[in-house]
Amino acid sequence: MNTLTQDEKYELVDALEEAKAHMEEAIEIVEQYVQMTDDENARAYLLSHMKIMACRDNGYLTHDMNLDDLIDRVWQRDPDDEEEEEIDD
Repeated sequence: MNTLTQDEKYELVDALEEAKAHMEEAIEIVEQYVQMTDDENARAYLLSHMKIMACRDNGYLTHDMNLDDLIDRVWQRDPDDEEEEEIDD
């Protein structure tokens, strides 16, 4: 894994949070569509997946990766830990 500076971490987290905000806007639009059309396929196969990807608190029992997980991964990156992992392998 690449080593990131603190500034790079902040930039990356800002970008991921912006992506999350865009995803939440898209979810609202698709929710409106589903409510107006009663399209259960869109609810089950699109809206649910979008909610799962957007955040950890999505109301579904899943361990799928989401944007909150990626943000956490940025902050948890420590170059010293990575060196130890490489040695252990």
